[in-house]
Amino acid sequence: MHEAFQHDFETGRWSGRIGFALHGVSFGIRFDDAAAGEVVRRIVPRAALPSDYLSSEHRFSLISAGGDGANGLFFDTRDFEPVLKFDRLDGGTEKGLETKFQFALALAAAPRLFFLHAGAVAIGNIGVLVLGRTGSGKTTLVGELLRRGADLCTDDCAILDPAGNLYPNPAPLAVRTGDGRAFRGPEEFGSIAASRVVPVALVVAARYEHGAAWAPEAEASGGGAFNVLGNLFYPPAIREFPRETLGFAGLIAKRGIYSGTRGEATEVAEWIFGTIGRGHG
Repeated sequence: MHEAFQHDFETGRWSGRIGFALHGVSFGIRFDDAAAGEVVRRIVPRAALPSDYLSSEHRFSLISAGGDGANGLFFDTRDFEPVLKFDRLDGGTEKGLETKFQFALALAAAPRLFFLHAGAVAIGNIGVLVLGRTGSGKTTLVGELLRRGADLCTDDCAILDPAGNLYPNPAPLAVRTGDGRAFRGPEEFGSIAASRVVPVALVVAARYEHGAAWAPEAEASGGGAFNVLGNLFYPPAIREFPRETLGFAGLIAKRGIYSGTRGEATEVAEWIFGTIGRGHG
């Protein structure tokens, strides 16, 4: 999380509070002990910038010392709706908390911002999305793109505006190992974190299958839009903001979505760089 964030201590049950903004949408979260505050610092998106808690549009509370079933993350500006309830805030809870928090941020930000289950990189002034849920192999492909000179925008949570612009949200890549996951920064791939907004010009939906050859097919606009909608962090946006959400998905689909089964990530990464080099988009 950005080093400029500072605790703003309150009296009473709250140990501190933090305000942050994501590309024009402001949020605030308060917490009831110092350990919870450190968790907050880790789960706030890397793209966030410090802002005033008191003027935030959307507020949350993280309670970790409540006991008797009171612990959890609550969405204060939605009538204290529970985002996630837990007995104890520890390492095992934190990943689930981060995922649920991203879901809640996506809910609050729609339709001004859209969150997608996708890896993303910047190649020059062009954004590339790698669609896919956990286990689809997108982290491996993102890592290979970084080795070839792309800048990291995100490993798992792509943030875009309705015009299809991709905002940097870099975090260490969660690389699968034999005994779990290891978190590796872009510098370990010879790359850097992206720092600029770029328009998405290419979308890849590659499913890993051992030994498969990459033979991508361009998706028709309707199928491509459906693929985008299927990777929304907050699917109810389709119902709540149909015009804006369908318009966003259709716009991304028109940029070019290519799907297929892949084997080695090196083959797909070479194809992506070649496609970009030929002036795609």
